[in-house]
Amino acid sequence: MPRVGCLAQASALLRDSFALSDSGELHQTSRSGLAPWQVRRVRAYVEAHLDEPIRVAGLAILSRLSVSYFSVAFRCSFGVSLHKFLARLRVERPALMLSTGQPLSQIALACGFCDQAHLSRQFRRVTGTTPHGWRREHGSGLTLSN
Repeated sequence: MPRVGCLAQASALLRDSFALSDSGELHQTSRSGLAPWQVRRVRAYVEAHLDEPIRVAGLAILSRLSVSYFSVAFRCSFGVSLHKFLARLRVERPALMLSTGQPLSQIALACGFCDQAHLSRQFRRVTGTTPHGWRREHGSGLTLSN
């Protein structure tokens, strides 16, 4: 009877890993994301090269994964696609720099945007307001002296 026990155990494992959708199709319920060392390596690379073009293929090589598997694993680990993740990070840095009073064109270039208009479009897409509006609302950090 040990064979029956093995079949029952295998059946239970499959039930935990797969589920029936409403349409009756079998789909996998969980996917594994990036390993902790891959998450650290990808995050460090992205933060160090945020002002440069970052390609999925380069990050996949860095993680020792295929491009397609990396994309799925990245989304599973970070909850968003690489594109959305980079867009959010690239907008967070200018938000911090807006309080310095630097011209928006310099902030845009320092954060990896091709020009001020590109920064403004992405900033508005992520935050709902323009960099100028954000600066006006939160103050530029500049004090005018007479």
